Amino acid sequence: MIDTYLVARDYVPTRRDELLLLPPDVREWLPKGHLVWFLLDLIERMDTSVLHRRSKLGGAGRAPYDPEMLFGVLVYGYACGLRSSRKIEKRCQEDTAFMVLSGLCYPDHVTIARFRADHAGVMDELFDRVLVLCAKAGLGRLEHVAIDGTKIAANAAAARTRDVDGLRGTGRRWLNEKFYQQAFAAMPDAMEVVAAFRGSELVAGAFNVASATRLYGRYWGCFEEHPFLHFNVCYYHSIADCIARGLEVFEGGAGGEHKLARGFLPSLTWSAHGFSDAQLDRAVREHLARETPARAASIERSLRESPIFKAAS
Repeated sequence: MIDTYLVARDYVPTRRDELLLLPPDVREWLPKGHLVWFLLDLIERMDTSVLHRRSKLGGAGRAPYDPEMLFGVLVYGYACGLRSSRKIEKRCQEDTAFMVLSGLCYPDHVTIARFRADHAGVMDELFDRVLVLCAKAGLGRLEHVAIDGTKIAANAAAARTRDVDGLRGTGRRWLNEKFYQQAFAAMPDAMEVVAAFRGSELVAGAFNVASATRLYGRYWGCFEEHPFLHFNVCYYHSIADCIARGLEVFEGGAGGEHKLARGFLPSLTWSAHGFSDAQLDRAVREHLARETPARAASIERSLRESPIFKAAS
């Protein structure tokens, strides 16, 4: 008989029931109530025939990975906050739960990314089924979160690039995961996220807050730098979205003269601060005495030179 590893008669065998020395059984690596066992049972009960249609079995070549195993790895990865195929690959090699879920197959990041891309058309429906079943099992709540996955080419200056947790290069954490969880939990209908992908990899995103009539751009971050990425994710897309939805105002956030060329008009903002140190208080007041008229003159000049008014004239 020809070895099935050389001729693709079937999928790469998953070895969750393989006996080992320490511990003796893969099934003993995780406690009975672990999420992985629930997920495996859930996927087994689902109709996943659509995932098998692209598989080529019975011919020459290396056996493919079981698509149900890859789907389970992706679902569990997303549940753990992992979208990067490289990070998921690393977990499959180092994390016991991922090892059990993948049946000790250790899929590489190329396999994971290709599987996600090849089945992009059916992933939404399958993930919806998983979420519904998880909600019915009491593992979470189904709430509305506005997500835009528009694929766009785009850029930001390196000096202004931010990663998810803070400022790149300084390591300072401005907004962490807990902040976003609390924000989405407290105001689910007001939170919006614009996401940019390179293929199936998330490369950038913007965090906006919406009301019935306005959209406020508040935070952004990127993992990679591409031409015009910053402006497409933070401004162009949201402006077009406001027009399509009939919103009155898109407020792009404070600061940044680069916004003037993109149709934003400057306006004064105020903030309140108190300083207990008398010398610091005096220094700040003296600075503001000079800065305030200079800023007013800058706003007047910017309004006069705005491309909106130039185009009108």
